[in-house]
Amino acid sequence: MTLPAPPPAVVCDTDVMSFLFNRDAARGPRYAPHLRGRRVILPFAVVGEMLYGAEERNWGPARRMNLERFIRRYWIEYPTYAVCEIWAEIRVTARRLGHPI
Repeated sequence: MTLPAPPPAVVCDTDVMSFLFNRDAARGPRYAPHLRGRRVILPFAVVGEMLYGAEERNWGPARRMNLERFIRRYWIEYPTYAVCEIWAEIRVTARRLGHPI
């Protein structure tokens, strides 16, 4: 018996996830179609940035719980040495292209 192939994955950044979480009517719909039917991966830094934003803005318990539920719908990718190497490559490439991170 052959198992079905997993859905293709996509890695999201903080902006996209914020647009979706906040139901941004202008920007969220631009990204939602690209995520449908795919395994959405959140780098640990994205999760940290979202939690930081909630803390910085003094969100109450209800909104924080909604954020936690939202985040837990997705796969969180924790750093490994390989992830750190990829991050370094992306950062260098972005800088060389004139778009430093």
